[in-house]
Amino acid sequence: MPDEPTPTKSGEEKPPAADREATAEKEVDEEWKRRAQEEKAKDAAKARAGAATRPALPPVDFTNFVASLGLQAMIGLGEMENPVTKKKEVDLDQAQYTIDMLELLREKTKGNLTPEEEGTLGRLLFQLKMAFVQVAK
Repeated sequence: MPDEPTPTKSGEEKPPAADREATAEKEVDEEWKRRAQEEKAKDAAKARAGAATRPALPPVDFTNFVASLGLQAMIGLGEMENPVTKKKEVDLDQAQYTIDMLELLREKTKGNLTPEEEGTLGRLLFQLKMAFVQVAK
């Protein structure tokens, strides 16, 4: 019978073939788990290192929010490189949309902004509108 233990020369019994296969599979599984855990640890270390080298994000405030919208408009005007395509591309519809959003923001926040915030928004809108006129010629 092939699945019965068979004695070895030393007198120990050899496990049946099915048990030997299960033991071999378990060893393979354990090796795979060990490798997967090592790779996971390496990936986590890389992620931590990448986060440490990333520049700090600016504080969340009205001025930075308005500035981020201004950057979007400048990208649409072709004044700045599109971060996705790495090219300066003119998209007047996108630029106009962003300028309109800034106008809406100015209207909806009227009377609720500090003088500095109001000045920043006004100057930004003026600059963007002038740039839009130049690009649209």
